[in-house]
Amino acid sequence: MGSMRCRGLGIGLVLLTTACAGTATESDQAAVRDTPSPTRSSPSAAEVCTNQVRYWSRTLLTEGAYQGGDYQHMGLSDAQNEVLRGVMAEAAPMAAAQGVDVAVAFATEQAGPRCEAAYADGGPTSAWG
Repeated sequence: MGSMRCRGLGIGLVLLTTACAGTATESDQAAVRDTPSPTRSSPSAAEVCTNQVRYWSRTLLTEGAYQGGDYQHMGLSDAQNEVLRGVMAEAAPMAAAQGVDVAVAFATEQAGPRCEAAYADGGPTSAWG
């Protein structure tokens, strides 16, 4: 029994030694040290608007009218709602005439430029903008 324990320890020591043999060189350590850590920045107001308008236009075009309340219940600001209303004014008739997929593609394409225009001057300064 004692010799099996020693063999187990010997095997463990060999594995530990083998695992430690692959230690990092100075150049590896320098590369890690010199690699900038990723920074996380908040999305711009125009990016938030774009994401919201894309989501809600797709939802409205595929599921129909929103039954949960007004634009504030949708999590939209006044400015985002104005962009959504403009996109939907063109996309809804397009869905009826050319199909929902065409209308969703149109709305997805239009959200970015329209939100960029709405927030070109930095956007509204109030929480409702």
